[in-house]
Amino acid sequence: MPYLITPKLRVATDADVQALSAWLGHPLPPGYADHVKRLGYGTYDNRVIVHMPADIPAQTQDEQDFILEYFDEFWGEDTSITRDEAARAVPFGDSIDGDKILYSCERQQLFVLPRHDDRVYWMPRGFEDPLDWGDGPDLHSDFITFDSGIDRAVVELFTAQSLSVDQVAAAVTQQLEAAHRVDASWGALLYLPALHGRVQLTQAPGDSRAVARIDYDKMLEATLTPVLDALEDLGMFITNRMD
Repeated sequence: MPYLITPKLRVATDADVQALSAWLGHPLPPGYADHVKRLGYGTYDNRVIVHMPADIPAQTQDEQDFILEYFDEFWGEDTSITRDEAARAVPFGDSIDGDKILYSCERQQLFVLPRHDDRVYWMPRGFEDPLDWGDGPDLHSDFITFDSGIDRAVVELFTAQSLSVDQVAAAVTQQLEAAHRVDASWGALLYLPALHGRVQLTQAPGDSRAVARIDYDKMLEATLTPVLDALEDLGMFITNRMD
């Protein structure tokens, strides 16, 4: 089970899944029913979005028309599937980068039409592991998350003075406990259960200033206030708000 950034979920019902199965006329992809009934709509590990049952029939014709028009241009070098077979597939998901995840009812297999590659990636475990793209890129991370995005709001802060990522992180965690921290070359991510959200801290190479982006549940604005006060005391200021 991935870490839930927010406990608020928009899940499918048994009836939703059964209606899709009846419309499809074939077995559903492995792991699909469990995914949409357990997690529902949202972003899996900030990468994959699995379509909900009611959305798939409405999207199918447009996606199939797109493949018929553009398959040869983008994926025509791949011999593992023909354009016509790919165009008979059903869209079951996509990625935040624009990759298309489709289901071949004939093969009962999921495959990916990637945005930035001319090869087709086959998903050997289906939605039992949405990050396993076979011979494609390794998408797995050490800390897997899921975010439904329900009631999501964002506030962004910047500073004109020198501040390290660790200084900003310390100011945040002095106010609210982080369930997990992920460090990367560009900065860090702090997952804050009390906000149903996370803080992304970034610092460009050669720049001594830090940027903070806080994704949080807008119903928890009062819980966020001490964090904002602490960051402003540190010399940061709000540059943007979205909800």
